Amino acid sequence: MLSISGYNKPAVILAGGVIEELLRLFLKNKSIKPTSNKLNDYIKECEKYKLIGTAIHRLADSVRQFRNYVHLEKENSNRQSISKPIAKGAVSSIFAIASDFTFGWCGTAGECGPATNRYRGKQK
Repeated sequence: MLSISGYNKPAVILAGGVIEELLRLFLKNKSIKPTSNKLNDYIKECEKYKLIGTAIHRLADSVRQFRNYVHLEKENSNRQSISKPIAKGAVSSIFAIASDFTFGWCGTAGECGPATNRYRGKQK
């Protein structure tokens, strides 16, 4: 709703926060403790243990980078401002990432295949 109404920055901030919380809870569920409580570290831990695919990793990282543009001192020109397509993309990323958790780990039939093979519950 925010991105549709032209509130691009709040949409990106909120999307980044939702993605951050999704990854935090996902890592907590897998008993993995990131080095810090930051989105970047959540993404790195998911990549380290191959909990998310490359495309989802890049998607989450893109939202993180766009979220960094909300700082006023970084927004020096219109070229660096948050556009409506970027805001909509950030919001859409929430659903892509959540879908990766749902279908990438336990499939539509409920059995957990690829996730069990990629992650065995042991930290390195």
